[in-house]
Amino acid sequence: MISSAFLLGLALLLATPGPTNTLLALAGATQPRDGTARFLLPRLLLAELAGYLSAVLVLGALMHAVGAGIEAIRPALQAAAALYLALAAVRMWRARGEVAAGAAVAPAQILATTLLNPKTLIIALVLMPAGWSG
Repeated sequence: MISSAFLLGLALLLATPGPTNTLLALAGATQPRDGTARFLLPRLLLAELAGYLSAVLVLGALMHAVGAGIEAIRPALQAAAALYLALAAVRMWRARGEVAAGAAVAPAQILATTLLNPKTLIIALVLMPAGWSG
């Protein structure tokens, strides 16, 4: 059974501004108003959902396989996520002129950003109930 505390924590975490939410907002703000957004935005949301689901399932399987040793690799997971986010921030900073010209956000960008989003670590390692991975 899913607890209300889990659902509240998950909802608050996913509503918190972060890299995926920023890309989704950028996609919404830069989409042409000719109706094409209704086709792209659902694909972006599906990419986000697939990213969170994949990352949480992989982390859950990893936790199950590694067991108590998960604490030893947690810093490496956090470092990988931080490095990706730093690189994404630099790319966004340098492309700020393109954004004004209507640069598109692709579902693959949403998927990659979500897979490496630190929120997935929190969901998998903190919010998910004990024993969910196996």
